[in-house]
Amino acid sequence: MKSFNLENKSRSSRNQASNEEIESYLPGRNLVDITGIIKKNENLIFAAREEMDQLVELSNEAVYLHLLENKQLVTVDKYESTNYVKLSCETGLPFPLYATAPGKVILAYIDESELDEYLDEELTAYTKNTIVDKEELKADLEIVKDNNCAISHGELEVGVLSISVPLFEDGMIKGAISIAGPEYRVYERQGEYLVALLESSNKVNQKLK
Repeated sequence: MKSFNLENKSRSSRNQASNEEIESYLPGRNLVDITGIIKKNENLIFAAREEMDQLVELSNEAVYLHLLENKQLVTVDKYESTNYVKLSCETGLPFPLYATAPGKVILAYIDESELDEYLDEELTAYTKNTIVDKEELKADLEIVKDNNCAISHGELEVGVLSISVPLFEDGMIKGAISIAGPEYRVYERQGEYLVALLESSNKVNQKLK
């Protein structure tokens, strides 16, 4: 499954979309119909928008908002980089939870029974870095929960580094915000990006309490 690809797109068209236009903009070229997801999570999406804008200004890398829906991680909002070499994914594109930073953030906070049910399914190795041993994955998720963040080094796509933090509403895990980009470029600034992401998630979570 190729979840990321290299594109040369300006984010100018993305920045022209206002909050009022969110429903007409986000569906785009969907692989999953996310209309219902958007309607259920409008408050969270609006709360995340300002923080996502600041994160992309800081990093000039892709910034994504992902939400959990039917055991899938679905991208519902995005800001793209202006770099020539960049990452891009469609809104509505589903991702495997266990092989991505935002997915691991979500798995780290769901109920243990839900996690066990999810792990009943066979795990596919997308790259040599994908963790498919279930006990090893559980141990990794404990670290994610302790640190309140996840960092993925090419677990779904070779050469991609993704940093993600959780978003909660009424104390329940709802999704994640991520900064992602080519590993050779993101690696040196990952500490800076993580601090910014944690600050942003805290602000969003405070609004949604």
